[in-house]
Amino acid sequence: MKKSKIQIFRLISQLFFLILVTIAGFRHQILGGGPSGSPPVDSICPFGAIESIYKLVATGKFIDKIDWSALVLLIGAIISTIIVGRYFCGWICALGTMQELFGKLGLKIFKKRFNLNYKLDKILRYLKYILLVIILYFTWKTGTLVIRPYDPFAAYSHIPAGFKELWGEFAIGFSVLIISLIASMFYDRFFCKYACPLGAFLGIISKISIFKIKRENSTCIHCNLCNKKCPVNINVSGINQVDSAECISCLECVTVCPTNKGTLKTHIKNKSIKPIIIAIFGLVIYLGTAGIGHISGYWKTNKTLEEIAKIDDKLAPENIKGFMTLKEISDIYKIDIEVLYDELGITIKQVPEDTRIKKISELLSSSDKKVDEEVVRETVAKILESKK
Repeated sequence: MKKSKIQIFRLISQLFFLILVTIAGFRHQILGGGPSGSPPVDSICPFGAIESIYKLVATGKFIDKIDWSALVLLIGAIISTIIVGRYFCGWICALGTMQELFGKLGLKIFKKRFNLNYKLDKILRYLKYILLVIILYFTWKTGTLVIRPYDPFAAYSHIPAGFKELWGEFAIGFSVLIISLIASMFYDRFFCKYACPLGAFLGIISKISIFKIKRENSTCIHCNLCNKKCPVNINVSGINQVDSAECISCLECVTVCPTNKGTLKTHIKNKSIKPIIIAIFGLVIYLGTAGIGHISGYWKTNKTLEEIAKIDDKLAPENIKGFMTLKEISDIYKIDIEVLYDELGITIKQVPEDTRIKKISELLSSSDKKVDEEVVRETVAKILESKK
């Protein structure tokens, strides 16, 4: 079946944001963080702002790795959800796009779509709401991104760091990513339907959305193409209006309908709107919000190195990051660079002062000396303690 122009437009949108996120992850691993580097993808994920809301209200600060950019994008996602439904999930989310691509691959290989038992599927759909509550409870309680090691999106962005670092910090998250992609070859958008906390949050918001897809029963030929094409398995042909929180506004059901009689129509506040307008409007809202954030000065993705190194406004050795160099650590913590080298038991000839901590082990691979992030943190803490 020939793909509609709207679905081609959606695919372009999906691939654009997937490529954007991939480049962001690659740049962060190559350039590191801080003002001279590239921000972590956490700062461009709307869910990071949800995780930070409690701390932001209580202290006026974001959780580590989250910044104003995440809040700007969350606002864009919420506004677009209220006006055009869960547009973010269907047109923008990189993880959702990857699952759809693997779903298309699975369809080519197996020549069919699989569905879980209806009762089991219905029960599992509640899992993402439970996960949302659990994640927010522990994140707000601890003031840290407790979900990060288990986050498939964070794991994906760390793939350029190499298998050793990926498996060290994101073993579970990477496993969840692989399982989700493989499962999506059999069951459409597996992670989205059953485990995505951001999808759960936007699903709740979508209950007040003014966007609806309505079906005209008198012109419906009950071919069930809309049901077969729906990536979240909504029984579109059996209802007069799509009210499900699961709907991701992908417009697959609308564009695949063969009647050419307006059997499935998109509405905003009970007024029929052309699907292409919905498609364009959703993108304008999201990108427009990001643009306003930039213009107004609220778009901020990167903290200074000093801000990164602090906990509750105090320099903390435990906040030393792998992308920091020995010279930067010397400057931030006011430690003589020669003292730092002596305490680490290395020389500037072995390890130049502009070497990122996570790269030191590579330079020392021919020796028995081990210097990694943890060793540097412990050494800096020891030096600072001796100064007291």
